[in-house]
Amino acid sequence: MFETEHEALNRARDLIERGEVHAVAVFDDCGNMLGGVRLQLKLGFTAESVA
Repeated sequence: MFETEHEALNRARDLIERGEVHAVAVFDDCGNMLGGVRLQLKLGFTAESVA
């Protein structure tokens, strides 16, 4: 668990960019799993960066 959303998203982005994992699960404060475009935007990915 991370204390802030910012810390969690930075760690998720780091793991993906290093190629250590193929997927991450990120949950919001209500326990809803973020996914798809919404998660990509939160991680800072754009169409250009994932192509």
